[in-house]
This record gives sequence, C-alpha cells and structure tokens, in this order.
Amino acid sequence: MTVQFWNKFLDEQLGYFDGGMEDIMKVLKVSYYHLPPGLQVCFRYCSIFPQDHEFKKEELVQMWIASGLISQTTGEAENARDVAEECLAQLTRKSFFNLKLRNFHFERNECHEYYVMHDLMHDLATWVSSGECARIFDANGSKKVKRTVRHLSVVGINSFPADIIKSFSRFKNLRTIVFEDCHDIQDNTVCSVEEVVRRDLKSPACRESSLIQ
Repeated sequence: MTVQFWNKFLDEQLGYFDGGMEDIMKVLKVSYYHLPPGLQVCFRYCSIFPQDHEFKKEELVQMWIASGLISQTTGEAENARDVAEECLAQLTRKSFFNLKLRNFHFERNECHEYYVMHDLMHDLATWVSSGECARIFDANGSKKVKRTVRHLSVVGINSFPADIIKSFSRFKNLRTIVFEDCHDIQDNTVCSVEEVVRRDLKSPACRESSLIQ
C-alpha cells in the first residue's frame, strides 16, 4: 500500500479505532486486502502450519510451487523459483512475515535464516483462508472440513479408519496434504489417502502430481 493510502487512513479513519483486538484485526484485514492476489494466496496457504512455525526459505518456496500457487505470465524471464522468492520477500517487507536469524556456529559467525508469522498474522491467515485451508487433529476431524478445501494439514494422526479415508474423496479441489507430527503413520495409509483424493480431483493436472508435502 502507498504512503498516500496510509496518510488518508490516519486522517479519516484512525479516530474510529480504540486499539482493541477487534480493531487491530480490522487494520490487518485492510493490509491483506490491498495485497496483489498472488501474495494473498501464498499468505493464506501458510495458515495450514501452526503458530510460531519456523519457515525455511527453500522449503516454503518449494511448497508454494508444488501447490500450484506460483503463476507465471508467458514470456517472463523469471522462473517459478524466482517468482516465489520475490513473493516471500514482498510479504516480509510488508511485515506479513518476520525474518529471523539464529547463530548456530558462533566461531564461524554462521547464522540460520528462517521466517515466522506473528500470532496476529497467523490469526488473520486462518480467518481469510476459511474454506480453502484447514488443519485436522483427529481422524474424524476430516468430516468437519469444508468440501472446498484446497490445502490440508493432518496433525498428529497416525491411523485412519477405512471409512474416514473414503470420506477424503469429497475434497475435489485439494492440492496439498501436509502430514505434521505423524511419526508412526504407515506409508500405505498415506498412499491410500492420496489415492482416494487423487481419483476424484476435478483437475487432470492435479491428478498427475503429488499431493503429499
């Protein structure tokens, strides 16, 4: 957003805000809705991860690309990776992400670089991604997920009854499944979930690519 936009906001609207949580979220929503669509969708995607999640640049860029979030205009010299990295850079400059450094080799002065979302930004991402992104914490949780979901995080679930696996077939727009802290889940369970979903996907291109990240 431009300096002119915020100056107008300060002059005309700031007086209506009392600094409460609801008002803070209103301001954050204004910031979000002024993002270009390409940045909005990348930001929403990150709601499938928990608060305080440490995003590594390489991993996040690859997930955005694999999930089909990075669009390219014909004739552009930039490749998908360049576009994704620029999306992350812009979201960071606009404070949707915070860049953090952790010194892991003091003598060599080497630092580990990662990105985090402030809790309020994560709340915002969860709100604006309703119906598109979801997190489930038990097998039955899949029944509560909206049919329109595109990106799904499965947290700490190590087994799925056959009827629950079958229920995944209703997610015809699903592009991403992330298994988080599912340390004891069997490979055949993961394959069964992906197979059921892939079979009923609307897009032929999606049926040919992996959903699991």
